[in-house]
Amino acid sequence: SENLKIENNRIFINKSEYAINGYILAYIPAKEIVLDEASEDGVIYIGKGENKKLNIDLNPKISTCKEFEIIVENQDIANIDLSDGYVLNGLNIGDTSLKIKCADTDKEYKVHVSNYAKEINITTNEITLSKDRSYKINAFTVPEDAENSTLTFENKNEDIISLDGNIITAKEYGEAVVVVKTGEPNVITKEIKINVIKQKIEEIDGITYVNGVLIANKTYSLPANYNPGKLLDETMTAFNNLKAAAANEGLSFWISSGFRSYATQKRLYSNYVSGYGKEAADTFSARAGHSEHQTGLAMDVNYIEDWFGDTKEGKWLAENAHKYGFIIRYPKNKEDITGYKYEPWHIRYLGVDLATSVYESTLCLEEYLGITSRYEGE
Repeated sequence: SENLKIENNRIFINKSEYAINGYILAYIPAKEIVLDEASEDGVIYIGKGENKKLNIDLNPKISTCKEFEIIVENQDIANIDLSDGYVLNGLNIGDTSLKIKCADTDKEYKVHVSNYAKEINITTNEITLSKDRSYKINAFTVPEDAENSTLTFENKNEDIISLDGNIITAKEYGEAVVVVKTGEPNVITKEIKINVIKQKIEEIDGITYVNGVLIANKTYSLPANYNPGKLLDETMTAFNNLKAAAANEGLSFWISSGFRSYATQKRLYSNYVSGYGKEAADTFSARAGHSEHQTGLAMDVNYIEDWFGDTKEGKWLAENAHKYGFIIRYPKNKEDITGYKYEPWHIRYLGVDLATSVYESTLCLEEYLGITSRYEGE
C-alpha cells in the first residue's frame, strides 16, 4: 500500500508512526478474497472424485484476518478437507456454492462438479498414408460419457490433407498435423502427426515390399525357395502376448494353421480345385507362392469357419488384434479388393504401429497400401 511504510522496525501509516519499541498494533482491513482456481465468471470447475487445492489470497495481503471460515452449501456435491490446506473434493456431479469468510470480508463462488474429460484416447499419435488414401480417426474421451466428450478436429495443413469430420484424405506428399480438442470446460487437446508418403514398391530376392511391408497376395508372389520354415519369432511373440491378454478375459486362442511351405500350399490348393473347382477355390485358397502363410507372418486361429467371427473370441480378435500387431487380413465386404472371402480367423502380423494404423483406417491392407490383388489375366 502507498500508505504503509516499514523503516528501521518502525511502521508508518499515512506518515504517522504506530510502532513502539518495534511492536505494531494496527488495523488493516482485507478488501477482497481471491481464488486463483476460479474462472473469470467466478466458477470453480472440478471433476467427480478429483481434489483441487484452494489457494486463498487477500487484497491487501497484510490484514488482521488470519483465519478463514469455509462453507460448502451442499455437502453431497462437494466438501472441504481443512487438514491439507483447503482441499476441495468433488463428490457427486452437480452445482453448489463455496463461501469464504474472514473478519473483514467474504465472497461466494459457484462450484461445478463435472464429469468432464480427463484425457483424449487415440490409439496412434502418428499416421502414415499414401497419396489419395483416407483414414478415419478413432478418438474418444476418458471417460467416454464426459460432459465435454464432443470432439472437434482441426486441420493444420490443408495443402497436405483434407479433413471431413474425423476422416483424413491425403492430398500431397509431406507432413501434416490434426489437432483433436474436447469441448468446454477444461479443454484438452491432442495432436496427430500425418505423414503422406510416396508409394514405394521394391523387389528384393524375388520378394515384394510395398512401403517396407512384405506382400504376398494374388498380384505379388513369393519365390518357391522362400522358406523360413516356421512362424517368425516376432510373429510368435506377438501371438503369445495376444493369447495371454485374451486369457485374462477368460478367452482362449490357439493356432490352427501357421507356416506353410510353397509345396504344402501347392498340394492344398490342388485338393481344393479338385473338390470345388478352380473358380470357387480361388475365393478361399491361395495358389502356391501367393499365400501369406508362406511368409511366416500369418496364421489361422481357432475355428476355420465363418461362424467363428460371431463367437466371443472372434469378436474380441476383431476389436483387439491390432493392439498386438495383427490385422484381420480378409475383412468383410472387401472380397473384391483382397481377392478372398471374409476370413475372421486369418490374422497377419504387421507390428503394433502399422496394424493400429490399418485398423483405424477401416481399410484392408490392399486399400491402405494402394495395391491390387488379382491373378495375372483376371
